[in-house]
This record gives sequence, structure tokens and C-alpha cells, in this order.
Amino acid sequence: MDSVKLELARERVTKEGIRNIEFRQANVLEWDEDSVYDLIYVRFLLTHLPERERVVPKLLRALRPGGALAVEDINFEGYVSHPANSAHDRYVALYREVVRRRGGNADIGPKLLAMFARAGLQDFGLNIVYPEHKEGSGKEISVLTMIGISEAVLAEKLIEEQELRDVVAELDRYTRDPLSIVCGPRVFQVWGRRASV
Repeated sequence: MDSVKLELARERVTKEGIRNIEFRQANVLEWDEDSVYDLIYVRFLLTHLPERERVVPKLLRALRPGGALAVEDINFEGYVSHPANSAHDRYVALYREVVRRRGGNADIGPKLLAMFARAGLQDFGLNIVYPEHKEGSGKEISVLTMIGISEAVLAEKLIEEQELRDVVAELDRYTRDPLSIVCGPRVFQVWGRRASV
């Protein structure tokens, strides 16, 4: 639903010379296509949806018979940082709670396999990725996400503005510490196929 991200994706595939990808802006809850795609890839979507159980059959139905589906989503309770840091712990708690209050599930990852198997996904597989960052841009995800959810956590009255500024400042300091390590959240990857006719 984010036109800015779609435009960035269009620019990237154009730059790389990829021609067999189509980008469209749509509300997945209103989406209804049957037997259209050979491959559908969904990343970090279901975690945010209050009505995710409605979306799963839509994904399978939109595949052509025998088409492949790949889904990635998070298990936020698996977020780890070392050494222990209270600002990082606060960020994880705030993220999980704001997602919950808005109808999502920040810990949906472990549920994916059963959810898609019940919907009819066949030949399915599972992998769990546990990203670790001791340096580089991946290490900044926590502070950037905290900044990104600031309006939501304030609107939900989960934090006062001064504490929010303090958490962001401490996360930034922690991220820049060359001896800190940030791992997670765990990413659950599930894949499979729509049944062939």
C-alpha cells in the first residue's frame, strides 16, 4: 500500500534490467484474483494484519495450479541484544504492544506453517533465519524502527515524549557501540505450492 516503496522497487528492477515483475498498489484484504501468478512472495505483511486468516486463502487462490508461495514473517519475542540494554528491551516491548493493539501479531512467525498447511499449501517447507548484526546498517534496524513507530506508540499512550526521546537516543548510542550485538527478530520462512489440478 506504500507508493513510495513501490516506486523504489520499480527503479531498482529497471536499473537491474529485470522485466518480468509487475508492481501494483492494492489493499490485500480487498484483493481477489484466481489462478493468475506462478509465484507470490510475501514478507512481513501478515504480522500487521488484523484479519490475516482471510488473506491466506486469497494468496493460495491467486496462484496458478502448481504455483509457488514463499512467506516470511517475524517472531519478535526472539529479539536479542548483548550486552543487555534497557532501551533495547523497551523498544521490543513497545513494538510488540503497538502491533498487538492495532490488531497484528509481532510473533506470528511460528504459526505460519500450520496456518498455510490448513489452507491447503502443499509440498511445504520451513526455515528459520536469525539475523545477527555486530556492525553495518542491519544494526541500525532497532533505532530506525523505533523512530518509525514513534507516532503510533505516542498515539496509543504507551510512552511519554521525553521517554521516547531518551529511548531513541540510547538506542542510537547502543547501535554505535562497536562491542554491542543485535540479533533478531527471528524470521520464519515458509514455502510450498498450490495443488495442481
